[in-house]
Amino acid sequence: MYKGFTESSSEGFVAKEFDKLAPAPGIDWSGSLETWMDQARQNGWNVKTSVTDVKLGSIVLFDQSNKIIVGIVRDINDTGIRFDTLEHNQVQQKMVNYQSVNEYKIIGYIWPERTIPRMKLIIK
Repeated sequence: MYKGFTESSSEGFVAKEFDKLAPAPGIDWSGSLETWMDQARQNGWNVKTSVTDVKLGSIVLFDQSNKIIVGIVRDINDTGIRFDTLEHNQVQQKMVNYQSVNEYKIIGYIWPERTIPRMKLIIK
């Protein structure tokens, strides 16, 4: 288990890989994939929704059957975005091609950086 998710699930894989990129303590991942971006935004993480805003971090998107997929962006180049996701306990490399916008619908990205510093509670 990693932060409440089975490590062999796509959610567990992404949470663990994202936390390797993000400053400690990382995101307190919880809930469903549909809520991850909202939760990240509410907790001060940089959340973007434009294709032009892609950078290393997590990516949340719909596939052709409207299934939500979450992955870790590994490479960005002139033709598209390469990301890793976990399927059937194996890391799968996928590609979002800029010319083939019907393949995936990008919901957005969570960058591994905070927009506001995390508040620390000091108890005296």
